[in-house]
Amino acid sequence: MTLSVPRKSLIGIVIVIIAVAAFLVFRSSRTGTAYDLEVAKKSDFVLDVSVTGRVKPSSDVSLGFEKGGRATNVHVHVGDRVIAGQSLVSIDSSELVAALGQATAASQEEMARLDKLTRGARLEEIGVAEAKVQSARVAREAAKTDVANKLRDAYAKADDAVRNNVDQLFDNAKSSEPKFKYAVDYSIKVDVEWRRFVIEGMFASWGALIDSISTDSALFDFTTASQRDLEQVRDFLDTVALATNGLTANASLSQAAIDGYKSDVSMARTNINAAIVNLSSAEEKLLSTESNLSLSLNELTLTQAPATAEDRAAQDARVRSAQANMENIKAQIAKTILRSPMDGIVTAQDAKQGEIIPVGTPVVSIISDKRFKIEAHIPEVDVINVSTGDHADVALDAYNGVVFGATIVSVDPAEVIIQGVPTYKAILEFDDNDGRIWSGMTANIDIIVDRREGVISVPARAIFSHSDGKAVRIMRDNGIVDTVPVKTGKLDSHGRVEIITGVEEGDHVIITPTSR
Repeated sequence: MTLSVPRKSLIGIVIVIIAVAAFLVFRSSRTGTAYDLEVAKKSDFVLDVSVTGRVKPSSDVSLGFEKGGRATNVHVHVGDRVIAGQSLVSIDSSELVAALGQATAASQEEMARLDKLTRGARLEEIGVAEAKVQSARVAREAAKTDVANKLRDAYAKADDAVRNNVDQLFDNAKSSEPKFKYAVDYSIKVDVEWRRFVIEGMFASWGALIDSISTDSALFDFTTASQRDLEQVRDFLDTVALATNGLTANASLSQAAIDGYKSDVSMARTNINAAIVNLSSAEEKLLSTESNLSLSLNELTLTQAPATAEDRAAQDARVRSAQANMENIKAQIAKTILRSPMDGIVTAQDAKQGEIIPVGTPVVSIISDKRFKIEAHIPEVDVINVSTGDHADVALDAYNGVVFGATIVSVDPAEVIIQGVPTYKAILEFDDNDGRIWSGMTANIDIIVDRREGVISVPARAIFSHSDGKAVRIMRDNGIVDTVPVKTGKLDSHGRVEIITGVEEGDHVIITPTSR
């Protein structure tokens, strides 16, 4: 079945075609040029910056211990959700717990002392201090008596050593010219005779000193003088021993006699050395008792005296020091427990119960469960158009066609050179916490820099430089081409330039001439 077209309608169509052709011929005949025209109209103006980025968690951490130790508890595994402050892994803290117990006891002790200092001494405490003073006085008197006895004993031993053990080797031993009886080296004979003469005078003054001894005497002066006299006797006996060692048996001196002399001299030297040691020990004991008595008296004075402001301040400082030590140990114990610093998801966990964890080794890694972010690098030619707060449409390679909303939260002012091109790192945050978004995904980002409705725009190639600035050519209804100055705005993402003034809606804008 065929459709017939009315004759009049067909004639009308032909007339229109002929008229259009005639117009084009007329236009070409007048201008000699064919044009690409575009009718100006208002439309949506969109300026986007397109970049590629990568999805990252809003924050991520790798956690390790400040001090190494043996893992005692492992509380989480990969994939577990954790909250801020949750215990993840702990290492052995038994030694620190024991140290905390000691520090706590020390702190309590210092606190008790401060309370006691503030309260003052009780009568019982004063009585104890007085008893210690009395005991120290008794001990000192006993030590003084012992020193006096040791002084007398030292004199007696020295007198016995010289006059009973050694004088048998001398003629006229107590005279001003004592003579060694036997033949020995001349220098030794002279030395030993001189020392015997000096010893006799020493005994006279030493004996007078000993006769004046009492427990009220200046005993330390006595011990100093007696030690000096004992050392003089010891030196004399050393010289006599040297002389007897030089004796040789003959008709008038038997070997048995020589051996007897040597034995007597040896015994005398032993007794003198013992006297020196005994006197020194007695003197040291007296010094100790004097010190103890002085200390006891000071303690009694302190016990009886009220605490001064300085004493209270010093004790208060000791209390604070003990408490600080206790808090320090608590802090160390806290460091034996690895805790999550944020809400998130465990992405790595390498600790095993019982193993030794080295210092600083990452043990647990966590990513935040808050909204993910995107890290992208914007070229320098585009970054001037981008600002924080700009919205972006994000397409993830993993989800074809799905668009996620995001917002720019920061743009670094420092450049990052990528393949020789300066770029600037921008951080975008997803608008929604969508479970489909995973860390590491590739993101294709269209940053919406400017989006407006009702904007007149023309292709950039339609605009040219003019004496008045920029201009476009407009084809009028009569076929005349006018050059019209324009004020332009931004260039959109499709190569079109915003026209602020100069072009009206409905104008036929010449895009580019085409040679015939």
